[in-house]
Amino acid sequence: MGRLVAWVVVVVGVAAGAEEAPSAEPVAPIAETATPDATGPVERESAGEVPELTARGRYNLGLAYFGDANYEEAAAEFLAARDNAGPDPELRYRAAFNLGLALAAQAGFGDPAPVPELDQAPGEPAQEPPTTPEQAIETLRQSAAWFNDAVRLAPPGDDDARINLELVSKWILQLADQLNEGDKLEARLDRLIDDQRGVRDQLRGLLAEVANAGAGAEPVGFATDFEALAVRERTLMAEVSDCVDLAAEERLYIEQTPEEERSPDQQARAYQLGALTDYLERARQSFSDARRRLRRLEGERAHRRVDAALRELKRAREQLWDPVRVLQATARDEQQLIVHTRALATFDDASIQLEETVPGWLTAKHLVDRQEDIGARAGGILGRFEAVADTDPAVLQESAKPGSERVLDAAIEAVPILDDGLAAMRGAVSRRVRSAKRTGRWRP
Repeated sequence: MGRLVAWVVVVVGVAAGAEEAPSAEPVAPIAETATPDATGPVERESAGEVPELTARGRYNLGLAYFGDANYEEAAAEFLAARDNAGPDPELRYRAAFNLGLALAAQAGFGDPAPVPELDQAPGEPAQEPPTTPEQAIETLRQSAAWFNDAVRLAPPGDDDARINLELVSKWILQLADQLNEGDKLEARLDRLIDDQRGVRDQLRGLLAEVANAGAGAEPVGFATDFEALAVRERTLMAEVSDCVDLAAEERLYIEQTPEEERSPDQQARAYQLGALTDYLERARQSFSDARRRLRRLEGERAHRRVDAALRELKRAREQLWDPVRVLQATARDEQQLIVHTRALATFDDASIQLEETVPGWLTAKHLVDRQEDIGARAGGILGRFEAVADTDPAVLQESAKPGSERVLDAAIEAVPILDDGLAAMRGAVSRRVRSAKRTGRWRP
């Protein structure tokens, strides 16, 4: 791998792509019998038997495999050396360091399309790189983990492991960007939200079928349908985990830049990604809860958790939006909530005779949860606007970007309007709870 060797030589300063084993004496080749080792002497059973390799012997074997560009075997030997290095910190450090190198080379680091004539020894089978970007990213994550271990074990003044950790981390981000080109984190979140909305709507339809069949108390006949939705939630939960990883990698890349060298956009992005990750973690828990409720055939409670996961995904996506866009989204959700609130009020009105029964998911608790979520989203924007309003105008003028004066003025003017809106939302929640408790329909 031409580029990998160049990377190793320039950054790490070793010509063979791996370091010599640490020892007060030179480390002997594997074939020799007197290899010093931190874990003890080489053991021999009897004449003619192959001796069991010591940690240092496994390390030397890893060097040989690495020199032959057999990175998979090299990684296995370096791992064995690291695991069996005993109390020798230098051997642990160098084995971890070279394990990181071997995994990076195995992933094709520095040369996405290696040329077989240059990269494999004559007569040796081709070293197959990972077949997909996802596999390459996973291998590089392992490489980064071992470089991180090497950073912890590195002697004072040795920055090689730290430098390589930064390089591998940057390449992980680049691969993630390539993998998601035209399909960035925002797009994946949009798809997740659409998919989760689809699950929610399917569950609402299923609850209607259960109610029409009069099986609300024991929906055993619909167990297959509930299980199918539970499987879907498990799949989406895995996709949430992928989004968490993408956000973490991008944030790590930003945080590796010294704070004084970060641009304002980078600082804002890092903060947004941190908040986004918090909401994704909440969503992941809600997915898990929803899946468990679905498998227990607890339809209405499952719907609450499915809808909670959807709301948390929306909150995650909104961390990347500007305040106006967030307020537009909350206004749309409020309009839909008004429609559902009127529908439940119609069902509750004893003077109106309806053939349909109230949908199992349309409960006072569900409406209250949605109203509180909308209030929290709008309240977050209000807090940002209030911070602008409380800032010294001279400071605002000095730090404002060209042409942003009108935006700042609009934010300040919006504070009392949003404040009134939030007060109305809180009042609606209180009235809904009191009404539901009075009629015996409140189910927390």
